[in-house]
Parts: sequence; C-alpha cells; structure tokens
Amino acid sequence: MLSRGWRPAVAPRVAGWSVALSVLLLIGNVAMATTGAVAAAGSRFTQGDQRSPQPLPNNVRPTLADAARDREVLASDGCTLSEVAVEPRTCIFGNPSGQVTVALVGDSHAAQWFPALNQIAKQRGWRLVTFTKVACRFVDMRIYSRTLKREYTECERWRTIVVQRLVALAPALVIVGSSRGMAPMVAADGDPKRQGQAMARLLRPIKSRIAVLVDTPWWTSDVPTCLAGHQRDVRACDVARPVALGWRHGIAERTAVAGMGATLVDMTNAICPSDPCRAVASNMIIYRDSFHLTATFAAALAPRLSALLPQPGTR
Repeated sequence: MLSRGWRPAVAPRVAGWSVALSVLLLIGNVAMATTGAVAAAGSRFTQGDQRSPQPLPNNVRPTLADAARDREVLASDGCTLSEVAVEPRTCIFGNPSGQVTVALVGDSHAAQWFPALNQIAKQRGWRLVTFTKVACRFVDMRIYSRTLKREYTECERWRTIVVQRLVALAPALVIVGSSRGMAPMVAADGDPKRQGQAMARLLRPIKSRIAVLVDTPWWTSDVPTCLAGHQRDVRACDVARPVALGWRHGIAERTAVAGMGATLVDMTNAICPSDPCRAVASNMIIYRDSFHLTATFAAALAPRLSALLPQPGTR
C-alpha cells in the first residue's frame, strides 16, 4: 500500500532509461493492484447491498398471529409452576408405562424443550416426568424475583423438594436447563462460573446420569413484534451471533458439567448455525418472544437433540 507521503524515487542517471522504465512499471503494477483490490472490495459490498429482500413466507409456522402464543403444553396445563407455587405437580408424558424414566428439570428455558423431548420420549419408550417452575434457576443460590420484587424464596423451597423427589425417583436421566438471566441476591453470585458450581452443588445428591442444556441465544427484541413490522424483509429481525450469545454463553453450564461429570448438550448451532442468527428459518418462526423458542421450532429440533442426549443410566 502507498503511504501518504510517498514520492517516486528519481532514477540514477548512470542506470539510464532501463532503470527509469523499471520504476515506472513498478509504480503502474502497484497502482493496478491497489485499484483492483478496492474494486473487488466495492463489488463485494455492493453485492451485499443488493441481496433480494426476504419476505415472511406465506406458509410460515407458526403463523405470525400465533407465534407469541406458540408455547409448550407445560405452560398451559399447570405443570410449569407460577412464581408463588411451591409444591411440584406430578406430570408424566412420553410413555407413561415406560420402563425408563427421564426427568426434565428447571425454569422456562428448560420447559421450552418439552416439545422435542416428548417426541423423543415417545420414540424411545421413555416415561418423561417434568419439574419446571417459572424463573426458578436450578442453582443453589439465593435469587431475586423481578415479578415479585423480592427474594424468590418460593424458588428455593421448590428446588429443595424437587431434589428430594429426584433422589427418591432415581430416574435414569435428568435433563436440566436454566436461563442465564438470573438476578442473584449476592452480587458475587453474578459470576457464571459460581452459578455453574452452584448448579453442580444442587445436583450432586442425585445419582442419575445428568445432561445440562446450554441456554438458548437471546434476541435483542420481541421477535413476533419485529416480524410484524418487517414482513417484507425479515432480515431486519436477525441478530448478530456474538450479540445473541453474549459473553456468558455456556460458561455456567460448562462449569457445572465439569464439576459433576455430566453431559453438556449444546443446541446453539442448531438454532443459530451462522452469523447473523436468523429470526425465521426453514419457514418457521424461531422465537415466541426474545428468549423462548416457539413450540413448533423446538419440536422440529427433536432429531438434533436426540443425537446429543446421553444414554440413560447412572453416574
């Protein structure tokens, strides 16, 4: 590249015309190369600008009108407890008479995987039991409820009961999921590594094989609302992958797994395989809000999730 103060050297007289010609040819080659590089870069930029708009598919699933309500059945049948509830409900899915029992445990970010897990349970003949509670991260920590605007003591009581139930039930596999967006009562507990250690500590009494789900990417806005305003080009609702993942992504889960010899289940690349993360893929709306999968998209990921789950057994 030519520097700002560059000036062509004067050819020595002793070299004659051959040296002068060589210098001129060198300058010409550099200029052509520089011009070519700039032109190529400009061409790539222009091509990127001229991509055709990507309208919302006519056959998109769920429909845009239904997307915000496209939730797993646990949210409507009372199996996912509200903030004030404490006593876990007995909820059994898959094959209720199956010989292999598998448990799904955690907050709504665990519950969002139910459509896929229920499919897997039916295919494999598992008896699927669920223990889920709104905004209750499955970690041995005091946490704050943004809804109740106080310490979430109901979560702590619920977690204690669930661990006791799991110890007594002794499922062959426990699948755990938690949102990374918790508000701890103690500032130091905002460290995702400490949160992972707290998850391992809570799960340690359970002797079942354990799989920990990495939390899903987060959007910067409500996806159905964004799509409603950009139906002619849904790319406006895509999010840069580093933004969707954030710096905390997977840290707590990897720490928990390392602390108890569990299996890490990371579905990130199934949800966001490239940069940017898409709001619509394979004619499906991916999110029902800014951080929960639509039940339709979650169900479609059953084969990918099934391939990553460990075989039920004991630790």
